[in-house]
Amino acid sequence: ALGKLAARPPVPAGEGLDPAVMTRNIYHLFRVLDDREIHLAKEVIEHEGDTLELNLDILHQWLTLGGRCPDPQGIRPSQEVLYRYAGFFMNTIGGRSYLFRRATWLRLLISYYAVLILHDADREGINTYGIDVLPMAQQVRDEVARYGGYHFQGTYLERLDAVAGYYRAERGLEG
Repeated sequence: ALGKLAARPPVPAGEGLDPAVMTRNIYHLFRVLDDREIHLAKEVIEHEGDTLELNLDILHQWLTLGGRCPDPQGIRPSQEVLYRYAGFFMNTIGGRSYLFRRATWLRLLISYYAVLILHDADREGINTYGIDVLPMAQQVRDEVARYGGYHFQGTYLERLDAVAGYYRAERGLEG
């Protein structure tokens, strides 16, 4: 499934310029993954919900550590692919609608990690679609603060505050 997703990443911005991009994004996951893979993902979410917070943290670390973490099968997606999926979930109608059909706790976790990936991409100069991370970081931070119930909620809030602070300082909005 990772290979299929990496081979056909979505367009993370510009839906307003081309209705065909919006249509492709709306159906993206269903066109790339087969029914078995989609069913497996739903089963994991349904039956592993109590460990999914920790598992998503581990997955994010593995995805973003690059060469510092082993990938003997060569299945880790590139930073560009991660950026495109993070932008898809945070910046497109298709990605946002997918997230809003999930439980709040899962939507917020995916949004949190998407913001971190977008921030890393921006700092590394690969934010090729010019996605504005600041409003996303602030919105996710506010929602995570209201939702509660996460084991690592303090860490999430600190990291989102740091991301938002980075952009506010960069734009001279601090003080």
